[in-house]
Amino acid sequence: TQTTSWPASWREPLEQKQKAREGPALVSAGCTYKQQVRYPATLEVGVRVARIGRSSFTLEYGLYVEGSEALAAEGSSVVVW
Repeated sequence: TQTTSWPASWREPLEQKQKAREGPALVSAGCTYKQQVRYPATLEVGVRVARIGRSSFTLEYGLYVEGSEALAAEGSSVVVW
């Protein structure tokens, strides 16, 4: 399992916004299922930054059944701050 954290250049502004009760907002999220997945399957999720704007960024996701290269689902999300 890999853990990631916010880049140092984002942490300080985010901490200031959290103190002011402001912060990043998830404004859009979507998922398209490509195949059926049955319990107790384990999924692996790949994430990439697709776009960085002035006040938002877009992430794209690929979900795979563990040990398979077949795409089970794909999605994206937009976060603004």
